[in-house]
Order: sequence, then C-alpha cells, then structure tokens
Amino acid sequence: MVSASKLLQVLVRRFETPQPDFMVGHAHFVLKFLSAICQTNISREDMLNVTNIITNCPHALPIFKGNQRLCERLLLSCFASVSRVDAELQDGVRHVICTLSVNPELNSNIMMTMARKTVAAKRVEGAVAKQVLDRDDAISNELLRRVVAQMPAHGDLIPDGGVEIALLPQKAMHKRRQERFERPELFFLVSTLRCIATHRQSRLRDSFVEAGCSAVGMQHRNLQFLPADVVDPVVRCVTSLPAFCNPEAPMRPDDWYLLASLIACPDARLRPLGIRLWAQKVCYYDPLEMNLTEVNSPFPLTIAGFLVSMRGEFKEEAMMLWLGVVTDPAALPLIDERVLQLLLFDIAQYAQVNDMNDVKREQILVAQLAVLKALEDSMSPIYYLDARMTLTRTTKLLNTSSDLIKTLSSLKDVLSTGQILRASFLRSATDFLRYVRQTANVNEQSYIRVLILLMGNVLHAIRVLSVQEYTSVCIVVLATIVGFLRDVQPKASSPQGDEWCELLKALATTIMNEKSLVDPNIVSLQLHMMELLDFASDEHYSTSVRERILASLRTVSTKTQEIAPTSAQHCYELLLRAVHFHVLDEELLSEAVAALRHATDTTVAIECMNWSQRRHLIDRCSTLYREIAPMFPSSRGARRLGKQMLTVATIITTEKHAPRTQLQRRSYDARRPVLDSGSMQFCAQAMWSLALRATLSPIPHLPVDRYLAAMLRFAKKHWRRDETPSGYSSEKSLTEEAQVTTKTPLAEPRGGRTRVSCGDERFCSDIANLLLPLLNQVLLLWYTNRTAFQANQRRHKAVVSTACDIIERNSAFLSPRVWFDTQRVLSNLPIVLPNQCTPLHLSVLRRSLQETLRNVRACGNQGTWHLPSEKAQLKAQEGSTETILGGRMIADMFGCANIIEDADLKVYLISLASEQLKMISDLDEMDEKALTPEEKSRLMCLNKIVSSVRHGTVLYY
Repeated sequence: MVSASKLLQVLVRRFETPQPDFMVGHAHFVLKFLSAICQTNISREDMLNVTNIITNCPHALPIFKGNQRLCERLLLSCFASVSRVDAELQDGVRHVICTLSVNPELNSNIMMTMARKTVAAKRVEGAVAKQVLDRDDAISNELLRRVVAQMPAHGDLIPDGGVEIALLPQKAMHKRRQERFERPELFFLVSTLRCIATHRQSRLRDSFVEAGCSAVGMQHRNLQFLPADVVDPVVRCVTSLPAFCNPEAPMRPDDWYLLASLIACPDARLRPLGIRLWAQKVCYYDPLEMNLTEVNSPFPLTIAGFLVSMRGEFKEEAMMLWLGVVTDPAALPLIDERVLQLLLFDIAQYAQVNDMNDVKREQILVAQLAVLKALEDSMSPIYYLDARMTLTRTTKLLNTSSDLIKTLSSLKDVLSTGQILRASFLRSATDFLRYVRQTANVNEQSYIRVLILLMGNVLHAIRVLSVQEYTSVCIVVLATIVGFLRDVQPKASSPQGDEWCELLKALATTIMNEKSLVDPNIVSLQLHMMELLDFASDEHYSTSVRERILASLRTVSTKTQEIAPTSAQHCYELLLRAVHFHVLDEELLSEAVAALRHATDTTVAIECMNWSQRRHLIDRCSTLYREIAPMFPSSRGARRLGKQMLTVATIITTEKHAPRTQLQRRSYDARRPVLDSGSMQFCAQAMWSLALRATLSPIPHLPVDRYLAAMLRFAKKHWRRDETPSGYSSEKSLTEEAQVTTKTPLAEPRGGRTRVSCGDERFCSDIANLLLPLLNQVLLLWYTNRTAFQANQRRHKAVVSTACDIIERNSAFLSPRVWFDTQRVLSNLPIVLPNQCTPLHLSVLRRSLQETLRNVRACGNQGTWHLPSEKAQLKAQEGSTETILGGRMIADMFGCANIIEDADLKVYLISLASEQLKMISDLDEMDEKALTPEEKSRLMCLNKIVSSVRHGTVLYY
C-alpha cells in the first residue's frame, strides 16, 4: 500500500509541469483527498506538499469559488499546522490564503484569521520583498473589506450572540456559523485590526532602522496603517454601541477589552478613539468586577501584555492611562511573573527618560514597589530576584548598601539550591555581580563564593543540557572572574586573599577537568584565569594545558559551519597563553597556522568582522608577534605563523575586504556590519604597533616590506581626528596652567603671551604612548646596530615618514606634552638620516622644536606638563615642580637649531645653553667618574655646542 506522504510527493512532482490530461473531475478527487488527509496529524513536509498542491493544482480555482466548506476545511487545517518560527511553512500558507480567498462566501471569522496570517509572516529579503508585501497587504485589506461589508451600520443593531462575554478564543470563533454579524465578531474584528496595524508598524520601524534614519523618520504617530473604508465603518459602529453613545450608560466587562484593543492599535484613527472613550468611561471602572470576569486572559494581564509590546511614545501614553490598573494590589496576582518582570523594566525605563513632577514621580515609585512586591510574593523567586538585580543595575531604586547585600544574599541562596536555572537569569546574575564590583565595596570572600556558585551552576547546566546559551553565559562568567583577578592583583596578599585564591584555584581545576569545554574563547579565558592564579609556574599542569589548547585549535580548523568573526582573535589568545605556560612547540604552531587560515582565509569571515573586532584582532596579533619573534631564527613553525599573521593584517588593510555599509547590507547580507570610523582609528593604532614590531623583528627570508607598505599606509590614512578637539573652543594659554604648577607667578614672556592648544587627552595619550616610543626604538637601532639600520634604511625611512605624516595631520589636536615628546624623539633625526631628511621630516621637527621652546618659555622652564598624567598628578599633590629642559635635551635641540625660523626662540635656546655653560666648573679639575648626572648633561651640552660651531652652525643674539 502506498503511503499518503508518497502520494503527496508524486502530486507535487506532477504539478510542476503542465498536465493536459488532468481534468476538473481529477481536481475534485485530489482536493477531497487533501481535505481528508489534513484532518489527521501530518508532518511538516507533508503540510508543505499540501500547500504546494493547493496552490498549483489545475482547475482548482473554479472548485474553490463554489465550495465554501472545502475551502474552510483546508484553511483551518493550515491554520492549525503553521508555526510562528517556520518561515517556509508560513510562506506556503500565505499562498494558500491567496488561492482560497476567491470564495465569496467564506465565514467572516475565518477571513479575519486569514488577514492575520497574511501579515504575521516573517519579512522576506531580496529584490521581490516589496512586491510580496504589497500583494499580501492587498489581500488582507480586501478580506477586511469583505468582513466590514457584513457588519451592521450602527452598533445598537449588533446582537449579543447569545454570550454574556463576547471575548471568545480564536478556535471558538472558527466554530461559530451564524449568518449575522454579532458582538463576538465585532470584538474579533477590532482585535484583528490591532494585530494587523501593529505588524505593519513594526515593518515600518524595521525599514527606518535599515535605512539608517534618525528619530525624525521614526515619528509615525499620525500614520494610517489600515484602509479608510475599513476603519470608518468600525469607528461608526463602535461609537454607536449602547455603552459609548451615552456617557452615563453602564459598561459591560467586555467593553473594557474593546477599549484596550483600540488604545493598543497604532492606527491614527482608532487609537485616539480608544483614548477618548477610556477617559470618558474610566470613572465606571470596577477593578473587583474585572478581576472576577471569567475569561481566558484577565483584563490586567491583557493590558500588561499590550504595554510590554508597545514602543515609543505610544507606550508612554498608555502607561499613564493603565498604570493604576495593572499595579492595583488586587490585579497584580493575576499577571504572569514574566509579564510582571517586563512591565517593571518598562516602568523603570519610563521613569528615567521622562521629566515629571513630584506627584507623578511618586506614582511611578509606588507602582515599581508594588510590582516588585508582587514578584516577591509569587511562587517563583527567580523572577523576583532577576527583576531586583536588573533594577539595581539600571535604576537608583535598590542601590543602598543594605539593598545590595540583600540582593547578593538572595542570589547566593538561589544558586545554592542546585537546580538548573535559565540562561537569561544566569546572564543577569553575572551582569549584577560585575556592577556590584564596580560600584560597591563588597566583601571579597562573599563575592568570590557567589561567583563560584554561579560558575558551578553554569557547568552543571552544560553537562546536563549542552545548550549553546549556557556556553555563552560561561564565557561571560569567566570574563568576570578574570576581571576580578586583574583588579586585585596589585593588592598585597592577606589571609582572606589566600583563602579566596584557594577557592578559585579549586574552581580552575574543576573547569580544567571538563573535557567538553573546548570553545576557543572559553579555553583562552580559563587559561588566563589560571595564569593570574600562578598556575604557569607549576609544571604539573603543562601537559593538560597543552592538550586543551591543541583540542581547542582543532575545533576551529575542523569546523565546517559558519566561522565566528572572533575565531582568529581567540586563536591568538590561545597562543599567548601557550607562550606564558611555556608549552609552545612546533605541533602547536602547526595547528595554530591551520586554524588561523581556516578562520581568516574566506572572504565572508573577513568581511563579517567589524572594525572593533579587527582592532582587537590586530592588537592581539601585535602582542603575539612580539612574543614569538625570538623564535624566528630557530623555528620554522614560528616563521610560518608570523607570515600568516602579517598576511591577515594586510588583508584587513585592503578596501576590497572592508565591512559592508548599511546600503550594501540591504543588497547583500544583513550579517555584515556597519562601517565605524571611530573603531578604524584604534584599528590603525594597532596596525602601527604590528608594523613596528615587524620592522624591529623581521622574519628571516621573508620580504617584509610588501606587508609593511600596506600596514603603514592604513595607519597613515586612518590615524586621524577630523572633528574639533573636545574640551575647548579656543586655544588655552599654557602660562595660565604653569601658574598653577609652579610655586611663584611667572612673568609674561617677551613678545606677548603665547597660546598653545590643549587637545583631546585620550588621543594625545595614544600618540605619546604608542606612536613615539615605537618610533624611538627604530631610531635607536642607528646607535645599537648601525649595520642592520643602514641595510634597511629605506624601510626605516618609510616608518619615519609615516609617523611624521600622522603628527602633521593631527597637529591641531596635539597637547604640549606630545610636542615635547616629539622633539625628544626626532631631534636625532639629522644624525640618523644625514642629508636624507625630507621636507616633511624637517617641517615636523621644526614645529616640535618651536612649540616646545614656546611652551617652556611660557612657564620659565619649570613645571609638570611634560610628564605623564600619573606623574604630573603626584607632583601636583606634593606641590613640587622640576626643570623641563636639562643640559642633554638642550644639547639635542641645539644640534637642530639651524632649522628654527623664529629668531626669538633661537635667542631663548641660546640663553638656556648659556645658563648650562655658566654652571660648568674648570674642565681640568673634573673627574669624569665623579660627575653627577647634571654635570654630565652640562658637558654634553658643551660638546654639542662645540660640534655645532665646528660644522658651521653659528647663532647670533
């Protein structure tokens, strides 16, 4: 016997091509067979075949037009089988609705469900998306018009339908076969209009977000999502109902549900109607009567669900209308815990983003406490604790020390039960612990015990369920533990610290024994945790650590599914841990190269990385390159890995593999991220660091210059600030700053007050701490290994040119300290590159010399502005200053004095040199071994002046 599934497959294949011998009688038999088989429980594949046959069956339309019962049976079968998460099946049902809507005698309730199913399907992507949406909207609008045509002109003509409460579930509405349009049909119609308008509003909001529109494009308060010939009859019918046509008429319980559906509808004509009628009838609202109404969904739960699903200003208006209803002490027990939790978050957010008077603020506070008390009295303490932790992080409601201790104690009790908790709750608990650590002084031992309980719960859930959600929670918990350990590392050891350290070591050993945790991110965080706990000094764990790293790298290289954008970064992290645990060998290097190629060779993997992810990738790459550079001469695996790292960095620099913009995302792939100019700047800084590492430690037998050219070009292009420097609108005088840092007031320098711009501290700190120190290491090669420097002089000259270009581009944003450090690094440039300095080199050197001399003259060569911020703060606390330019620095500047164009600054430099020379005693009586550092610097100044005069540099007063 042939199965029904096999018959369906045969029919689908037959209808793919024209069937000239297939007659109307055959179509009757096929459709009757479908209506019979749909009454049984069929599989998803069979249901897809049924929808395909209904849509493509020859001669089916004439049969559907004249057979109402057949159409309704097929539709009800499709409604019962469709799933919200099955987009393919939803699309098939939409085609069935389009085909069966040709019957003019369909039941009104079924037509309303057809309209709902048409708009509720998932939004499609691609060029035909708008055509499909327009077709579906036209079908749903036509179905609504056919329903409205059956509705009486006035509400007082609508009968009750023999029910006391006109709120019936959808399944019960499908069973109603009345020919007249009655009160349950009206309520179902209003609910359908709300559902359709809400879906269309969400679709419009999504289109605004995709197009990158601002809040101006999101203002759709006055938009009409429903056709006028549908809304106008409904408005006329509702306003003529007995309860609304007379202001003093009593309200039935189901009338309040009708008003709630109108208020929750985003259409510009139905929503104001609901608000007006609610304000007119709110004095008749009886909470006790509504709470006792026997319906499937209690009224407080219904409007709470509406509030949670609303967005924007619509939510704010409804919040003030319904806040007293949903937070009534008698209504709160009727609302589900999950809905209460979401409602509490919405109330807290509403209180934060809106300016309100004291009365309204007190009302909001009372509502929050009432909902929180209802959650506390509920059967499950999980929702209460989750809400309490989230409120602590997002509001100031529960931020006192006693509240924090109470929440932490409750969390400890819940985690100690041993039950498997939801992944979302564990994630919320982790966020709460991180927040508590940052904002409150909690007992470290109690904090660690809660963290260990949390990690144990996550590990237990992973063992039992093996769900990906718990794996992501495990990553967050490990990151929290690592952050805690990094914070407490500088502190002195104590008995309490030793106790929680032992607890964490036991936890690390437990995690190491979990063989299933081979995700690269988890393993890297786990090993980082072990490293902070001083496991790296214990050789007992070397073998297990090496095996864990190998297993984790192999999961990357053997993964056939989609590669995560952070996989390459995690590979670098694993290799850094291998270096610190002293287990890096040729096998590990070989596996790392294979994993890195698998994670970065495909175009999709590179393009799916945003600039923030690329920045972290290059930053880790630079650190790893520095660690394995000593292995280049002796290890082939290290050389292969270094080459692969440079290749990946070069690919990232090319525009060919740049992340897709928003416009390209709509045309290609929605997973591709948006261009981020801010992160590109930090990516350029990481690229500079890697390029300088490769310059200082080149890979033998590898043409490094072709990689360096791309990396330096990227750094020069994107390490820049285009906006106005933050923190000042006009240039600030350094003389005013020097008055604070010196003990005595300064006389105004000759030639008037000199002004110096103070740029963005973060940007200037990056220049001073990253760009200049690495450049200085390259220039120092001339003194330490002159042969190697001259052999790669062209490469080093390109590095210097890139640094000078970056400084020149951002000169308007640089602080006095950056100019001071720049002249310290570049003052040796004429010696390192004799007769090879370009106009750009000389321009930056001249600017740095002049800015430094101008700033030093402004403060009398005394101050702390030339020091890093930490040292400057310490000096300020001590109330002391120091000399800015000593003899050695004056000597370096004197060697470049011939390029200074400002005559006054030349005179000031000579005066500084003269002061140093006056303090030199008789040269014949000097003992070089007994000289102090100050005396040595003065001698260097003298020698430099003599050398400059010999080379023809003569300065005049």
